[in-house]
Amino acid sequence: TKWLGITRNVLNNAWHTAAYVHFHRLPVMVHCSHGWDRTSQVCALAQIFLDPYFRTQRGFATLVEKDFMSFGHPFHTRCGHGESRGGDGNGSQRCPIFLQFLDAVYQLVNQYPSQFAFTSRFLLAISDHIYSCRFGNLLCDSEMERTKAQIPNRTTCLWTFLERYQQEFVNVGYDTEAVHTVLMPPLPSLLRRVTLWSDYFCRFGPKSYAVCLRKELVPFVLPSSVIPVGGRGGGHTGNDEELQRRQQTRAQQLEDTFCASDEQSATVHRLMNEMNRLKEEVHLQTQEIKLLRERLVEPNTGAAVASSSSDDDGVTNEEELKANDFVEIVKKDADGDK
Repeated sequence: TKWLGITRNVLNNAWHTAAYVHFHRLPVMVHCSHGWDRTSQVCALAQIFLDPYFRTQRGFATLVEKDFMSFGHPFHTRCGHGESRGGDGNGSQRCPIFLQFLDAVYQLVNQYPSQFAFTSRFLLAISDHIYSCRFGNLLCDSEMERTKAQIPNRTTCLWTFLERYQQEFVNVGYDTEAVHTVLMPPLPSLLRRVTLWSDYFCRFGPKSYAVCLRKELVPFVLPSSVIPVGGRGGGHTGNDEELQRRQQTRAQQLEDTFCASDEQSATVHRLMNEMNRLKEEVHLQTQEIKLLRERLVEPNTGAAVASSSSDDDGVTNEEELKANDFVEIVKKDADGDK
């Protein structure tokens, strides 16, 4: 499908758009064939590059509402809500434009997590409701159609729903200094590290990551208690107690599973904990060495004080003789040079 290649092209265009605005201080006009697909993708991504406000939960919701919902992105035409697979002749118009935008944002979150106040869980929760028809924000083809159908009065807002679970999406590794910075990474590095969004595309595979979200946020995923032990459709010939025990073990394993995108942050977290532990050990060892030095210096200082008090004049005379001899040697060397 060349999905990753198209995602790279979208990121490339958005990066150049942001570069013209940021580096050259030039206005940029973006327009695709229809004006509401690639235009919304590129403009929204460019604003994420430029404005750190759109890299927060509230800012991202504002951005999507502005450049997709209010701008007139045809969610019904592109997603085929309420239609059969064949559609009514508009099947060729179906295209996962909004999902691809979320995938492009995921690439940025995955590569530069400290620049975003939310994690990829936030994007995963949004993507799960593109085709659920549960929230009016993602229905109809325009704001006018939503108003005529009284969608705001008949459905719930997606952002209001997600706001109740905003703590689920907080990025604890968010760099507070990023609030005042522009995200303009090296373009070759950005495009080269584009990867599969495994949290979304692989969540129904054998190694599912779907449990990284709460059940309220992922209503279409089977609970872990009904997933077969041997995989989907797998059988078991043992007794009931053994089957129940294995199902409980499988359920516990699934409950302990993290998102695939958590692997990188978990590794960083483990490394930070290890560094803090080593720093603490070094600090303790430094304190121990300091105490040992003080214990060794105390008896030597006492002996030196005793010897100086008993024979202070002898030591003074000896030091003065050594100093005088050194001065005479230096004078002789100087006379020889002359």
